[in-house]
Amino acid sequence: MYLKVLSTQIPQLWDIIKFSVGKVYKIEKNSDFIFNNVLQNLLNDKYQCFVSLSDDRKIDSLVITELYIHKISGVRTLNIACLYSFKYRDLEGWKEFFDLIADFAKSQNCSSITAESFNTRIWEIAEYLGFIESSRIFTYKLGEL
Repeated sequence: MYLKVLSTQIPQLWDIIKFSVGKVYKIEKNSDFIFNNVLQNLLNDKYQCFVSLSDDRKIDSLVITELYIHKISGVRTLNIACLYSFKYRDLEGWKEFFDLIADFAKSQNCSSITAESFNTRIWEIAEYLGFIESSRIFTYKLGEL
């Protein structure tokens, strides 16, 4: 079963959401500012949370999205900011989950869904779902400041 979590339900799921975000972004435990920002954005519907429930109604996968409106063009995009699974999910299982997210994006008049990741499994999932590479990010590390 796949569900969009209401903002009023976020506090009940916060520990699971916080754990997932921490794992995806490799956030240190003492990064309260980052977690508080995520929580505030979820509570204010600036971020959205989608979950997949197992047969025994436990969360087995979680996706956090952000509705992005380009400041110049006004183009609406739904960005997948976090994708985490507590157990292996095959590609078809991700397709079923993605359909819910795509329906939400359409309901928000988005022209596309974007995702960015350094995780090769996410690349595999994105390619299977029909994503195409549309840009690249280059990073130049400056060293310790």
